[in-house]
Amino acid sequence: MPKAEGGIKLCSKCKKKKSLNMFIKDKFTLDGLCYQCKSCQKEWRIENSESERIRGKYWRDNNKEHCVKHNKERTKNIKQKVIDAYGCKCVCKHKKGICGEAAFEFLSIQHKDGSGGKHTKALGGPNRLYRWLIKNNYPKGNFELHCMNCNFSKGKYGYCPYKK
Repeated sequence: MPKAEGGIKLCSKCKKKKSLNMFIKDKFTLDGLCYQCKSCQKEWRIENSESERIRGKYWRDNNKEHCVKHNKERTKNIKQKVIDAYGCKCVCKHKKGICGEAAFEFLSIQHKDGSGGKHTKALGGPNRLYRWLIKNNYPKGNFELHCMNCNFSKGKYGYCPYKK
């Protein structure tokens, strides 16, 4: 199969010489790049989308435990990125100072303007909200990190109980 030499590689399908950034990584090849260029791979995926969808569903149906474990880990990593970007602790201020809850399991994103329910629902759930925040470079204006107690109370009752 074609090897990469001098920053150029030959695509095994279209037989054109292309720069290395036109090939995705593949740890199983000698040069660490796929044999086919990105455009040829995209063309193949479009032509075979139905069979690939069926193959993927078959694999997921037969590897449910792996899929569940992988999805939980991915979701946890995405949430951790967001928590890290927003300061790693609850910022709710009250009479005794700042809440400061820092346990990963208790932290969530608060919409300052109270639009969290609508926004999260429009995106398709809290996991999609975390992805949206990452994609939009962690906007600070309307978002801040709160513990579940502060966030729930503000959403349900309109205030944080620690402020009373």
